[in-house]
Amino acid sequence: MMSSLVKVEKYRQIICDFLQEQAQIVPANGEIETETIFDREAERYLLLHLGWEHQQRIYGVVFHLEIREGKIWIQQNTTDFSVAEELLERGVKREDIVLGLKPAFVREYTGFGIG
Repeated sequence: MMSSLVKVEKYRQIICDFLQEQAQIVPANGEIETETIFDREAERYLLLHLGWEHQQRIYGVVFHLEIREGKIWIQQNTTDFSVAEELLERGVKREDIVLGLKPAFVREYTGFGIG
């Protein structure tokens, strides 16, 4: 059995690798930068888009993941990409993935962790 510290470090690396890979995908429109924010102390990990498309300011969180009590919480996903499925493929246990972007009463029916 994996210790909780080893598990958190493994999950942290999986999240960082995933977000760094996603950051390599260049947005098709406008002059948009992709930025990663890794707060290892608070266990918060984000991928942002910022810049300009024509004369409209673009600023938004694409992905926001957190590690809470040894589980990965998906707090935001503004894409049609399944972050949960990607995490499973990378070795995260199903029960350790919480769809925080879903209401608490729905989570028990998702097949993932409930938090």
